[in-house]
Amino acid sequence: MAPLNIYKGFILIVSCGMSVWLLRTIIKDLTSSKQVKSKPSYNFRQNTEPHKSPSTLGIPEDGFHIIYFFPKLTTDPTQRVVSQILNKQRELELMKVSELNLMHDQVAQLHVMYLDDSVKQDFINYKMVNKHKLTMHKVHRDPTHRDTFELINNKLLKKNLIILNNDNYLSQGWESINKTSLEKVMYAMTRRGRNETSNSPGKCSMPDFCGPTNTYIGSHDAFAFRLTKPINEELLREFDFKMYHYGAENVFIWLFQNKMGFQTLNPCKEVYIYNMHCVKTGWTYTGKKKRINVNRVRKQSGMAPFSLLAPLD
Repeated sequence: MAPLNIYKGFILIVSCGMSVWLLRTIIKDLTSSKQVKSKPSYNFRQNTEPHKSPSTLGIPEDGFHIIYFFPKLTTDPTQRVVSQILNKQRELELMKVSELNLMHDQVAQLHVMYLDDSVKQDFINYKMVNKHKLTMHKVHRDPTHRDTFELINNKLLKKNLIILNNDNYLSQGWESINKTSLEKVMYAMTRRGRNETSNSPGKCSMPDFCGPTNTYIGSHDAFAFRLTKPINEELLREFDFKMYHYGAENVFIWLFQNKMGFQTLNPCKEVYIYNMHCVKTGWTYTGKKKRINVNRVRKQSGMAPFSLLAPLD
C-alpha cells in the first residue's frame, strides 16, 4: 500500500502545482489585458530596427497597402480555461504585430479583414500608434484569397499591395523595392527570424528561413505587387482557396506566373519580414488544413527561390 499512497501523494502535489500555475496565469493575463488598454508594454524599438522611432507622420502616397485576415480565437466557451487564456494572449500578440506594421514608414494603410464583429471592437479598444492608417473590412465567411482579390478589385487597384500572413511584420529594406516594377514583378517573400519579445511567455527565438546558411524550401509569407485592372471571374475562382492550406503560397505563385504573367522574385536577404509566434496557443487550423498544390487539374506549385531585387529603371 505504501507505493500507492506515495503515488496518490505525488498526483496531489502535481495537481496543486498546476492549480497554482493556472491561477498565476489567469492573474497575469488579466493584468496584461489591463496594461494593453492603457499603454502597450511591447518593446517596439527593439523590434523595428533600423527604424529609430515610431512614425506618427502622414500616410506616404506611394506606400504599401497591407492586407490580411484577423481571426477571433476566443469564441468557443467549451474550450479549456488554459486554452482560452493562451488564445487571448495570442490575440494580443497578433495585435502587436499589427501595430508594428502600422509603425513602418513604408506602410500607407493596413487593411484588416474580420469575420467576428468583436475583432473590430478589439481594434477600437487597443491603444496603438498610427491608428489613422488602419482600415477594417467586414467579410462574411472564413476568407479565401478570392475574398482578398475582390477587396482589391473594389477598392485597391493601382495601389502597392502586400498580402501578408497576419503574424508577420515588415522590417528593413522595403524602401529599396522598385515600385514601378510591381505591375510586372511579384515579390514572394520568405520570412526571417530572430529573438522576439511578446507579452507572454516573454522572449522567444523564431526560426530564420532566409538566413545566411539557409536553403530555399518553398516557404512564403508576403506577396507584394500592383494590379491596374480587376481580376476576372474565371481567375477569382482559381484563387478561391484558404491561405492556411499546405502549399497555398505555391499555388498563389503559380497563378501569378502562369495566369497573370508576373515575374516572381524573393529578395528576402535584402528585404525583411519577421514572424512572431511566441504564444503557443491551443487554437489551430489543424484538421482544416489540406495540401492543395498537388492533385489539382494541373500540378500548380510555383516557386520563387532566393533572388536579388529588381533593378531600378
